[in-house]
Amino acid sequence: MNNKSLIKKFYVVMFLSVAAVPVVFILVNYSMLLIYTLFSEVLNNEEPFNSSFMYTNFYLIFFIALSILVILGAQYFKKTINRINEIQNTVKQIAYDASVPDKLMTVEESEDEINHLAQSINILIDRLRYKEAMLNQQEKHQDEYLRQLTHDINTPLTALNLELYQFSKELDIQDETLTPLYEKVNYISQLAGKITVVNQSDIDNYYIFNKDVDVGTLIDRSLMKWEYLFDKNDIEVHLSALDDLVWVGDELWLERLLNNIISNIYLHSQTDRIEISLEEGLVIRDYGTGYNLKKTYQPGSGSSIIDDISKRFYIDLDIKSNINGTEYRLRQQKSS
Repeated sequence: MNNKSLIKKFYVVMFLSVAAVPVVFILVNYSMLLIYTLFSEVLNNEEPFNSSFMYTNFYLIFFIALSILVILGAQYFKKTINRINEIQNTVKQIAYDASVPDKLMTVEESEDEINHLAQSINILIDRLRYKEAMLNQQEKHQDEYLRQLTHDINTPLTALNLELYQFSKELDIQDETLTPLYEKVNYISQLAGKITVVNQSDIDNYYIFNKDVDVGTLIDRSLMKWEYLFDKNDIEVHLSALDDLVWVGDELWLERLLNNIISNIYLHSQTDRIEISLEEGLVIRDYGTGYNLKKTYQPGSGSSIIDDISKRFYIDLDIKSNINGTEYRLRQQKSS
């Protein structure tokens, strides 16, 4: 019966249930007659037949027997319900759990529809395990590639540091003159070490040691990297005192945030003046031609990096751009 379809099982159960009623009735009737006959012969009981007493006991035994049959029949439906609950729990595990659940027990060459459903879910589980293995393999290859790429980037940077050192000794150049170059090389090296963080989801999953960061120091460091280009293009930078501005976060990421803002201004604004001040938060303002914020916001672009890092460190970001220039307002939430 386990290999039959549900409709066939239903017909069998219903037929047995209907047929069992008269069969039980006859069996109980003859059983009561046999018991009364044996009771009369053994005890030599010559008392007249008491029909009311016998009928009461007969119906009592009859309904007890029917109740037993109902309980036995309910075991089949209980088994079916348990099977459905098992399938339901497995589907919930697939939907909500991080790991893929074990496969369901099935019967080969069975016409049972619930068994067919379990087999289909097992196919889904096999497919999920295959995809999971493929993703893990791809992630492993990607991590290996990124490690090699990081090494390939750091190798020429190390050589560049050595060449700068030899160059300074040969031409007797002061260390202060080459300090900005050393800092740029070290900054690129640090970014290469975190090259795997390339999108929003990676930034969210990346573990960061937050600490108090002096924003004024970061701005000075960022402006130093752009000093040559600003001088070359006659761009004036007016910097107000930022001694009291402290953010909580990762120093390298916050420096990257400021670098991308300055890069956006340099590439898009065509300005000749940049103002950086403290007005209920950090304000960076230029007086260029402005630019279209939506067009510049592309995955991996400077604008998307600014937005992603700001969200990661709970920094409220407000950008306004028009024909009179662009203004960046950044204020870190206190709850961060």
